[in-house]
Amino acid sequence: MLAYRGEPYSAAYVQGISGAAFHVGGICPCAPTCTPGIDPADLVRLFGYAAEQIEIPQKGPEQDAPLARLIARVKDEIRAGRPALVWNAFTTAEWDVVCGFDARPAEVASLKEAIRHARSERNREKLGGEGWVFLDGLLCYERWARDFRTKPDKKRDAGDAYCYGIFRSTHRAASGCLRELAPRYPAASGHLQAAAGHFAAEADILDSGESLLWWNSPEGPDVARNARAADLLDRACALYRQGVEEIEKAVAAV
Repeated sequence: MLAYRGEPYSAAYVQGISGAAFHVGGICPCAPTCTPGIDPADLVRLFGYAAEQIEIPQKGPEQDAPLARLIARVKDEIRAGRPALVWNAFTTAEWDVVCGFDARPAEVASLKEAIRHARSERNREKLGGEGWVFLDGLLCYERWARDFRTKPDKKRDAGDAYCYGIFRSTHRAASGCLRELAPRYPAASGHLQAAAGHFAAEADILDSGESLLWWNSPEGPDVARNARAADLLDRACALYRQGVEEIEKAVAAV
């Protein structure tokens, strides 16, 4: 939609600015939706646009007025030759109609958020206790690898496959975003390029693990497979860490 307004952003850049390209969460089937970057309306505001969010009740006559208003706004956008930004989350329809621009604060903020997320200590104190806890960033990656290494009876479950597929894609987008940012920040360019290389290498390693973690891989348990999966995730996590360290240096330089 931004392209129809003359903006040059790639999908990788938008994923990076939103923060989603740098996230790892769970590991569980809901993780990619539980650790999004930001709300779509807030995302377009980061680009300097105004955003109006119209929420539609799921049922009842109270739907009529906001739905009619929403449809009219969407039609206005289409008649003007622009696509309308529509956000559909499960059974709830949320439509965001956007209409301006200041990239630098959003770019720097996204890098700082990438660092904050990677270094998150959320729920660290609960590790080792009873029950499963949700982790972010490096803590999540490290536990993901550790679970395969220390639990020979662990099966490859839906959380592993879903997160594997999403994170190898989003972290490749992180690489693309960092490469786009590098020329805009001469003092930090080398660090941003190095970070991009680490995220791309991480994605490459993950790509090589389809037979271990993807939906069509055996569920197991398989002791040998689990050891290979743990090794792959350890190597990917190390590259993620190196990428974040370079982002930290880039932010310091900016």
